[in-house]
Amino acid sequence: MIHYIQADKAIDGLGDVINDAVIAIENGIITKFGQSESFNLTDSDTVFTTPVVMPGLWDSHVHLFGGTSTDMRKWLEDPTTTRAIRATRSVKNLLNAGFTSARDAGGPYSLRLKQAINEGVIPGPHLYGAHKFISQTAGHGDHHPSPLSWQTSEAADWYSHLADGIAECRKAARMNIREGADLIKIFVTGGVFSHIDSPEQAHFSMEELEAIIQEANRFDLATAAHAHGREGIRNAVNAGITTIEHGTYLDESTAQLMVEKNVILVPTFHILKVFLAHKDELGLPEHIAIKGEETGKIHAENIKIAVKEGVQIAAGSDLVGLGDALEHGHGNAAELVWLTEAGLSPMEAIVAATSTGPKTLGQGAPNSGSLEEGKVADLLCLESNPVDDLTILQNKNQINRVYKSGNAVSAKGQLL
Repeated sequence: MIHYIQADKAIDGLGDVINDAVIAIENGIITKFGQSESFNLTDSDTVFTTPVVMPGLWDSHVHLFGGTSTDMRKWLEDPTTTRAIRATRSVKNLLNAGFTSARDAGGPYSLRLKQAINEGVIPGPHLYGAHKFISQTAGHGDHHPSPLSWQTSEAADWYSHLADGIAECRKAARMNIREGADLIKIFVTGGVFSHIDSPEQAHFSMEELEAIIQEANRFDLATAAHAHGREGIRNAVNAGITTIEHGTYLDESTAQLMVEKNVILVPTFHILKVFLAHKDELGLPEHIAIKGEETGKIHAENIKIAVKEGVQIAAGSDLVGLGDALEHGHGNAAELVWLTEAGLSPMEAIVAATSTGPKTLGQGAPNSGSLEEGKVADLLCLESNPVDDLTILQNKNQINRVYKSGNAVSAKGQLL
């Protein structure tokens, strides 16, 4: 059965707006898209009318951890089943907020959640998971205050593979591939919220990085690098990475290298802003809060360089679903506002959160993210035009309907 969406304005996700538009949907696919004059709609046709329609949003960097605290020791103590059950709330909230697709950039539950969503057991977006991070010992994925044996025990189901040396790096990549990962995530630098490492430190040797990326390439999988420091960013880009996550310390020449190698940047502004705004509530140690504040200032300035140099940008919030402040939902769309502060126009920020999203999956990119014939009908129907005010994407009352694969699944923040 064909049904239609008629809109005063249609934002196509590619940078254009069509006035007085109609979208025809059949079997979950957009079969025709254009101005209403090219359609012959009758009273017997099933038509939903909305002021604005656009592609469903992509959050290209989330984590579905299912914790309740920023204290990772508590993650180790919580039963893994409890954490996985909590994460079902996160995927539901994402869908209600208009995110019809999400790339989980590392966490042990994404592939299980994806399976449950695809089976229709729980509601959620199209989900693409990295499964477990790959980190060196004493790297960002090593919870330094905890005994190493905790993290490597099967009972803990820790969120990263610790790998040292070429053989272990290959094995870690292959373990993720065995589990069905949609991409491989590598910690190539230290981090902001880890205890003993610095965001500027480069982790893994070039040979180790190349081994991981080679294994991913064999299976046509994208690779994503958690990368703050300049040396780590350049190492990852030269090793053949698909996306750089964060990119805090990049400079002009590094941005130019990313353009040359066609590497996408996912800046992830929102997570740091939330952490710092709620640092007391979240119980952040003072030395980590100070590191976050210093890093945030540098990040804000250097992403402007990336935008100026023409690096392709994808929107990703990096929200982690740990308690209310960090829970997934309408707040994920705040990332688009922060992207405009880095120099993108509102329309460019929308492109970053729609048609650029699938590209972060490389050769595995799904056929979605824009309003075009033949694309999956993932759609967001709105009361107002987000090009005029991006903050409406954070307001559930502005969301008339969310369509996933052509089916209306949510309205005004409530599942249908």
